[in-house]
Amino acid sequence: MSHNSDIPVVFKDQTLLTIELDTFDNMEGSSVTEILFKKPNKTKGKWTAEKQGTKLRYVIQPGNIDVYGTWEFQAYAEINGKVIFGEIAEYKFSPNLLNS
Repeated sequence: MSHNSDIPVVFKDQTLLTIELDTFDNMEGSSVTEILFKKPNKTKGKWTAEKQGTKLRYVIQPGNIDVYGTWEFQAYAEINGKVIFGEIAEYKFSPNLLNS
């Protein structure tokens, strides 16, 4: 089976995965750094992210990816009371053979 979409495909319950998104701004002095997410069922949430230059990173933990389908992720930061929204990325999480 081939995959012909620009959306990366990974699997539900996968934990060897890092979400890395660019804010396009220097994160020096940031008080809040988060990866915002929206699940396929429209549930929204956020994870605290590590800053690396202009990018925010979050290493997926067990139980984070609990719904398969297309997820949306966005970088978010606050610096000196100002809000920065970074790029939005989509990932498609497919069921694996253990939970399909």
